[in-house]
Amino acid sequence: MQDLAPLEELDRLRAEFLGMVSHELRTPLAAIKGSTATVLGASPALDPVELYHFFRVVDEQADRMRGLIGDLLDAGRIEAGTLSVSPVPTDVRELVEQARVAFLNGGATHAVLVDLPQDLPLVLADGPRIVQVLNNLLANAARHSPGSSPVRVATVRDGPHVAISVSDQGRGVPADQLPRLFQKYSGPGGDEAPVSSGGTGHWLAISARQVEDHSGGL
Repeated sequence: MQDLAPLEELDRLRAEFLGMVSHELRTPLAAIKGSTATVLGASPALDPVELYHFFRVVDEQADRMRGLIGDLLDAGRIEAGTLSVSPVPTDVRELVEQARVAFLNGGATHAVLVDLPQDLPLVLADGPRIVQVLNNLLANAARHSPGSSPVRVATVRDGPHVAISVSDQGRGVPADQLPRLFQKYSGPGGDEAPVSSGGTGHWLAISARQVEDHSGGL
């Protein structure tokens, strides 16, 4: 007889992940619906500046949804062993700025302080995937930051590589729990956390694998 416990656990994790994705998609969808409803309900009275604002909200939130769906698709590719990246020469400053803008446009209440040296070389990266990784890390840092304290992004040259750090002013992770940090659904203390408690391990696990496919590491 076959032990079905591992399969049942996999099904449970998959169901929780889908539930978390559904929850995360509601925020940008609500912003898109609100903006389009305003434009459709008052379009004759809106001037071009107001219209531009609402269309920009729709565009930014659509990008946010695309990123979430991209993570969902990558999760499936990781399980199937088919995840691949298409790296091209890329400006690190551009990646960080795209992630910063996407994070702030997603309704973030934390400022992002950026420290980028001027002599950063181009790196081989799949731009959209690295931007989504950085956005996930920014969101995770903000989630564990007290009040409205800022999140910091810094980069340094590390031999032939470029290291990007995302830091917050939260309580941090105990050293003995660091190995579990990128496991699916690990909470801020390293324990399994239900969707409602804000566990983000699956997002970090996906991000870690995306970086590994760039010959890097988190």
